[in-house]
Amino acid sequence: MSEEKVIVSELTEYSEEEKKAYAAKKKEALNAEYKTIEENIEKIFTAGEDPAAVKKLLDLYSDFRSLGLNNAILLYSKFPNAKEIHPVKYWADHNYSARKGTRSFVLIGRTEYTKADGSKGVGHNLVKYFDVSQTNAPYTEPQKKTYATHALIKGLLNSCPIKYENYNPEASDQPWDDNVIAKYIPENRAILVRRNLSFEMFFTHFATQLAMSMLDRGGDFVSNQRRYLFEAQCIAYLLCRRYNIDTSVFDFEKIPDEIMNYDTTQLKNTLYEIIEVNKVISDKLYNNVQKVLKGYQKEIDEAQGTGKPNGQLVTR
Repeated sequence: MSEEKVIVSELTEYSEEEKKAYAAKKKEALNAEYKTIEENIEKIFTAGEDPAAVKKLLDLYSDFRSLGLNNAILLYSKFPNAKEIHPVKYWADHNYSARKGTRSFVLIGRTEYTKADGSKGVGHNLVKYFDVSQTNAPYTEPQKKTYATHALIKGLLNSCPIKYENYNPEASDQPWDDNVIAKYIPENRAILVRRNLSFEMFFTHFATQLAMSMLDRGGDFVSNQRRYLFEAQCIAYLLCRRYNIDTSVFDFEKIPDEIMNYDTTQLKNTLYEIIEVNKVISDKLYNNVQKVLKGYQKEIDEAQGTGKPNGQLVTR
C-alpha cells in the first residue's frame, strides 16, 4: 500500500522533517492494518479455521455497510461481536466513557484533503473506535424495517434483467432433483422456478439465481458453476439480511476447493465481486419496491377519492 496518502495537515507547527517522520509512522501503521486484512481474508476462506467465518464476515459487512469491506474484515479480526460502533470522539461528545479495562480498536478512515495544486484528494488514516459494549452507553436493539411480501416479490421480479418462467416438470427433458427450487439456464439466459413456493423460499432461491445471472459474464462461468453458486448464495444472503428475510437456509461452511486454493488477490477480487453485484441488485430492488409501494398507495388514495398522498407508506 505504498501509494496510500497519509493526512498530516494537523501538523502545522512542526518542521518538514518532523512532518515526514510523522507521516512515515502513520503510513507504517496503516500498512500494518492492510496486512491484517490480507491475513484474515486467507483465514476466512480456509476450511477448518472457523466454519462460520464467511457468515460472520457477511453479517459484519451487512451491519456496518457504510464502513466498507476492508473495515468489515478488520472488525472480524478485532471485534467480531460488534453491535454499535463509533469513533472514540463520538462517545466523548455524547458524554459516554469507556469501561475500565477496555481498549479501543482501530479501523480505516477516509479523509478528503487539498493538494498543493488546489485539487481535492482522498487519504486514509486510522481511527480509534469503541463498541457500545465497551462503554457505559445504553444499547437499544435496532428495529428492522420490513416490507410487504408482495412488494418484495414484485420488486425482485422487476429487478431481473432476463426472462423468467415457471418450471414445468412434465415438459422438461431434464427433470430436477427435489432439492432444486430454481435454476439459471446460461444457454437460454433464463431463470426457471418451481410453482407454489412460500415467500421466503421463493425470494431466497430466485435471488440466488438472479445473482448467478449477474455473475455470468462468459469466460469460465459454465465450467465453474459450483464456485459461482457459492458467490451467488453470499449475494442472496446479503439481500435477505437487508430486507429482513429468514436466512436459516444458507450454509457457507462448505467452501468450494477452487476458492480455498485462491491466493489473497483472487480472494479479495471474489469478495469485491460479491459486494459489487449485491449492491447493483440491492439498489435496484430497493428502487423497485419503492415504486411498487407508491403505486399501491396511489391506488388507495384514488379509491378513497383523495388523489393525494396519505402520509407515510405502510410497508407491513
